[in-house]
Amino acid sequence: MQNAAAHTNREKNDPEADYQQQILTASNYLSKGKHEQANAVLERAIVIAQKQGLHEAVVAARIMLAQSLAVKSKKAEARQQYELALARVGESSLLSAHIHMSYGSFLLAHSGKKEAKRYFEKAIKIAEFIENDFIAMECTRLLGQLSESKITGSAKAMAYYLKCIEIAKKMPIEKRRQSSMAYTASIMLKKYGEESPEGKKLDLEMQQDYGEDWKSMAEVPANHANPLS
Repeated sequence: MQNAAAHTNREKNDPEADYQQQILTASNYLSKGKHEQANAVLERAIVIAQKQGLHEAVVAARIMLAQSLAVKSKKAEARQQYELALARVGESSLLSAHIHMSYGSFLLAHSGKKEAKRYFEKAIKIAEFIENDFIAMECTRLLGQLSESKITGSAKAMAYYLKCIEIAKKMPIEKRRQSSMAYTASIMLKKYGEESPEGKKLDLEMQQDYGEDWKSMAEVPANHANPLS
């Protein structure tokens, strides 16, 4: 019993365990839409991680806080958290790629296309460096949608979509199914025309990977669903 108590006390005094507990508590609050409570807990998590020099933990908590603040339309505060996270994370890790993509999405919703595109482009460069095809593909798709224009037409967008499909083909089939490949292909098919040679070729390629009903998988991605709105 004494050993068990000692183990419990060590865990209670373990800063990393304390940090993880704060993150779990914040996640629970967020799942219930209790953002004010979650934000207070996340701020405690940041303090704990900073005191222990847990740099990635600080960044992860700041991103959670930024996203929570954004939900409540606290744009300035959310932007500050994103920028603090970016200043600490560097530019050669998976976490960095995720943050650039997340910040790009935030800017797209709250600021504008031009600034958002810079962060999606940066996320692609980082993803290529760390060889993460999934993030590279999703950000390439977003740049394609952001390039759609009544003035310039869809040529630039189609170049992005083609690259998006090329990247997706390098991924294992399970990963492709989790991505927006089918959604991207459905956009391309509408532009080509289903009866065009390019459209028929694309349809056949998608059937080979996804089956005949591949179009039913072409749902608007849950994140960044309407980048043009």
